[in-house]
Amino acid sequence: MRKFALLAACLLMLGTAGLAQLEPPKLEVPRTEFFIGYAYQYTNPDQPQVGDTHLNGFAFETSHYFKKSDLGLTMDLGHQANSRVDNTGIKYSRSTYLIGPTYRFHNVGFWTANVHALVGLDHSVYTLTETSTTYKLNDTGMAVMTGVTVDGNLSRRLGIRLAQVDYVITDHYSSMQSGIRYTGGVVIRF
Repeated sequence: MRKFALLAACLLMLGTAGLAQLEPPKLEVPRTEFFIGYAYQYTNPDQPQVGDTHLNGFAFETSHYFKKSDLGLTMDLGHQANSRVDNTGIKYSRSTYLIGPTYRFHNVGFWTANVHALVGLDHSVYTLTETSTTYKLNDTGMAVMTGVTVDGNLSRRLGIRLAQVDYVITDHYSSMQSGIRYTGGVVIRF
C-alpha cells in the first residue's frame, strides 16, 4: 500500500511538472472596447494672468481593432476643468474631441498595452467673474495627442485601465500649448 501511495505521489508530481512546461493559453481580448474614467491634465495655458495649472475631469474612449489585426481606430472625448486657477477667481476648462490609429500589443496574461496617435479639436474656456459681470474667453484649436496605455485584464470582457499617459499639444489663443494627461478607469470589451 505504501509503494502504491509513493508511486501515485511521484506520478502526480511528474504530471504537474509536465503541465508547467506547457504555454499558458492567451486571453483572447474582444475587438471593441469602451473606457470611462478619471482624467487629470497638467497644462500651461500660456496666458499672462494664468500660469501652469492642474485640471481634473473625465475621459470617454472607444476603440475598435480590425479583424485579425492589432491595428485599430480610437475616438477620445474628454473634459477637464479647474474652478479656481488662482486668487482672482479665473475658471479654466478644456474639452477634447480626438480620433486616430491605435496599435495593441499582444497581451501576455494579465496585461494589455497599446500606443496611439490622435488628432482633433480642443475647446478652451476661460471664465472670470468680477462683481456682477462674467467674462468668457472661448477658443477652439487643433490638438494632437500621443500616448501609451496599460490595462489589467480582470476577465475577457472587463479590465482596469491602470495608466494612460498622453502628451497633448494644442494651438490656443495664437500660441502653442503642451501638457501631460493621465487617465485611469474601467474598460468594457465586446
